[in-house]
Amino acid sequence: MDDRTLVSDWMDAFARLFGPPAVRTPLAPPTPDGPQDLATLTYPLVFDQKELVGSAGHVTHLPAVTAHLHALGYAWDADARIVTIPTPATLEAMVPLTAGPDLGFALEARAYTHTGPPQAAVLLRYLDGFLPVPFPDRGYVARRLAASAAPERNRDLHFLTGSTVHAMTVLALNTHLVPRSALTDLGALVRQALPEQVAGWASPDAIAPLTLQRFYHQDLQQYCHAVWWHCDTPADFTAVFAREDNLQKLHAALAVRLDETRAGKGTVPSGDMNDMAPLTPVVFDLKQPSAAPG
Repeated sequence: MDDRTLVSDWMDAFARLFGPPAVRTPLAPPTPDGPQDLATLTYPLVFDQKELVGSAGHVTHLPAVTAHLHALGYAWDADARIVTIPTPATLEAMVPLTAGPDLGFALEARAYTHTGPPQAAVLLRYLDGFLPVPFPDRGYVARRLAASAAPERNRDLHFLTGSTVHAMTVLALNTHLVPRSALTDLGALVRQALPEQVAGWASPDAIAPLTLQRFYHQDLQQYCHAVWWHCDTPADFTAVFAREDNLQKLHAALAVRLDETRAGKGTVPSGDMNDMAPLTPVVFDLKQPSAAPG
């Protein structure tokens, strides 16, 4: 399904579920011969789960970075909560034009029913350098709301619609300048450490280890935030991210989560992070590229 159709279906679901409409706005290409049909989505902040929507608060003090994010199609309110996002195809087109090739996860936007793709399948895509971006299926939303429009009967639809925003304002935004080779290197480390478990994630009823969800959804995001604090411009990001003694800390965090996975801490039948035993906190004290090792 093409980007414009996915966005149209998302806007339809958003209006049906929340009332206030979201708005699609064309985004001018950076050059006259640049890609066409670029667009952004602006939405009111109506989600019950406020953590679904990312913040730009960690970069608003950096003029060159804020200009870069605006060029990609992002915008935020006075509290730095992101209220405008590029469509997936737009972000995929703009990052190479503004920052260079082979950066960030490759985005996989597609329509889903219920709450989106199984988390085990999502983890497999992360390992290969892909980020699934779930969109609500228009027919499924229509059938569900025809059966019952009561909000309490459709919380999963609210979550699915919000998951599109979460993917674009948190997961895609935070990692869009990470060298893709670094992402696939992380995946290779997971495959090497857990070959049998990874092979089992292809099963439709596989239970994804929450420990590794914690790594990709929190630890990696935290590392990227720490990287930004050492950057003045977007061009600084890769050097800080990939500095050897910095990257060792990210790999050490992954090693902690892999140990916890082997110990069974991530195997939670409910799939609810709240039901998981406490995990080891990780902290990233990073250095600038010019700093001396140590």
